Amino acid sequence: MSVGVSKRLISTEDYHKMGEVGILPEKGVELIRGEIINLSPIGKKHLGTVNKMNRVLHKLYGDDVLIQVQNPIITSNLSEPEPDLCILHHRADWYGKGIAKAGEALAVIEVADSSLEYDQEVKAPLYAESGIPEYWLVNLRRDQIERYTQPEGGEYKRLQRYDLDDRIPLPALDQPIAVQDLLLPADE
Repeated sequence: MSVGVSKRLISTEDYHKMGEVGILPEKGVELIRGEIINLSPIGKKHLGTVNKMNRVLHKLYGDDVLIQVQNPIITSNLSEPEPDLCILHHRADWYGKGIAKAGEALAVIEVADSSLEYDQEVKAPLYAESGIPEYWLVNLRRDQIERYTQPEGGEYKRLQRYDLDDRIPLPALDQPIAVQDLLLPADE
């Protein structure tokens, strides 16, 4: 005898309602493909890298964009990830009237150590499917940035890896920046 099992996927709308009534914790989860996913705890190197990148990117872009830190972005009706950093088009309401949508992002950045495989195998296709033009994965294990571009058919067609001595182009800016200026020194 065969028993059918099915999942009930949660929409972003249901996810928000759950948060409003207090069913979800304030931090530590995100909605991915209709499922609530527990996030890994943030380590010291991860935290420091996000803080440094936020400051450096803000200095480079000024007020032309919004650098969003560990806040949600809606990528579909079933997904609302919380990337470590998101470079968004500036909006007069500072996104206070509605969560950013994928079409408003110039790039998303995930910083990864223990979540590296998850960010490569789950997050990269998720961001590509939603048409986000650029995805950076900061690989803390190798002190390297993986730059994914050219989203098409649910995947990024181009992947480039940048080491500490390399310079990486910035989304919507004509100037590249040294990777070592974005990451923490190896001894920290």
